[in-house]
Amino acid sequence: MGFLSPAFLIAGLAVAVPLFLHLFHRHEGRRLAFPALRYLLRTEKEHARTIRLRQLLLLLLRIAAIALLVGAGARPFLYGAGGAHDPTAMVIVLDNSMSSGLIREGNRVLDLLKMIATQSIESASDEDRIWLIRAGEPWDLAITGSRGDLLSAIRETDVADTSGDLLAAFERSILLVSGSDLEAGEIHLISDLQASAFRGSPLKAGLEAVPFVVFDERSTERPNTYLDSLVIGGGLAPLANQRTLLSIRISGTVDSPDVPLRLAIGNRILGAGSGTSNASTLLPLGPFGMGSVSGYVETDPDNLRGDDRRFFAFQVRPPP
Repeated sequence: MGFLSPAFLIAGLAVAVPLFLHLFHRHEGRRLAFPALRYLLRTEKEHARTIRLRQLLLLLLRIAAIALLVGAGARPFLYGAGGAHDPTAMVIVLDNSMSSGLIREGNRVLDLLKMIATQSIESASDEDRIWLIRAGEPWDLAITGSRGDLLSAIRETDVADTSGDLLAAFERSILLVSGSDLEAGEIHLISDLQASAFRGSPLKAGLEAVPFVVFDERSTERPNTYLDSLVIGGGLAPLANQRTLLSIRISGTVDSPDVPLRLAIGNRILGAGSGTSNASTLLPLGPFGMGSVSGYVETDPDNLRGDDRRFFAFQVRPPP
């Protein structure tokens, strides 16, 4: 909790006034001779408890009234509650690169990142201006608009088949915040912080001028097998009506020494085999007639599905 006018809390010292009156005020009456003095003393004792409770209740009401006035003047607010901050230019960098498709405990990492991005937008006020940058889609424009439009854009965000470029997203974010006419600015980075997303030259300026809020969704190291480089015919397109070889390299960590491989042409599986992790495997390919050929090599899916299939396409060369 914070206060927009904390100096007004000094007025809380006024609470001491009713407390002082309660403790030190004494009603001094004139002493008179009265024949029924015993009756008077008994009556006073019978009503003393009620009188004390009434005075204590009055004291509490006076203190509560002063405390409410002081609190209203200090204008308290809760951190994270939308609307209790200056109008802010906020950029949300949502990392939807291929690594965000990792399955963890039955859910994609991207689903958690989208939930955090949604909370950032819901905590904003109507006076804030918000942009959404998808780090896995650097060619796309930054999305802005109402909170409803941005929430809809987050819901529609899916895993991209590319690696993220967070440094490029930072540069775009700084330009957006700096170009805004609002005095306050923030950049919210919501990512799994893959090392490959920080390629390129480090930013030289601008970072110290804009506050960064980082949500780190790096998970523990998990086994992942992926298909790395793919080469057909040693780098030359196959000749018509001749067989060739496809070389596929398997990388990562595996639970078993043999990794299953399947070769598909035009969505039809034409061959199958197995390979070894961190080594290249040769698969026979062809023969084909003249024309273009497209297909893919795949392995069994694991927690990260985006790197379990490698596509290829080539144009068959005429025979010599």
